[in-house]
Amino acid sequence: MKIDLTKDEYRILLDFLEMGRWMIDSYKNEPELGDKDHIRVYQKILSFAEKFGFGNLVEYVEDIKEYCGTREFEDTTASRGFIDNYDDDNFWTQLAGNLAERELVRREGDEKLRKMNGRKRMAKFLALEYAHMEEFSEHGLEHVVVMDFKPPEDYPE
Repeated sequence: MKIDLTKDEYRILLDFLEMGRWMIDSYKNEPELGDKDHIRVYQKILSFAEKFGFGNLVEYVEDIKEYCGTREFEDTTASRGFIDNYDDDNFWTQLAGNLAERELVRREGDEKLRKMNGRKRMAKFLALEYAHMEEFSEHGLEHVVVMDFKPPEDYPE
């Protein structure tokens, strides 16, 4: 099978690749792009950058024997905006969901929740999650407090 891409489509594909790489590697201390098959395909697609006229965005780094995005790519990729929007939305959604789940357990108790009809449980969860999302939408983190928080002993003066 062969896929034909225009120069503009290849440029967009580079952004998609960066978003995928970010999802796989962003949370790791030691970067390792997925498994060997992912690395192989990622490298293969990056290897065509010069042929598409994007040698300024992707370069081969001899020391590590890999294709990498250049500083210009990092500065111009649309993927950062998508990633930032995703991270922001995911932060609030996860926070609201986790707090709603905790609140649900506190209000209903584990035993009662285990016996509760799934639809009723979900309705209660969604009501709490929605209330948290409304709170965060209006006040951000201003009303979020960690009870009994103690900074580390080596906290700088």
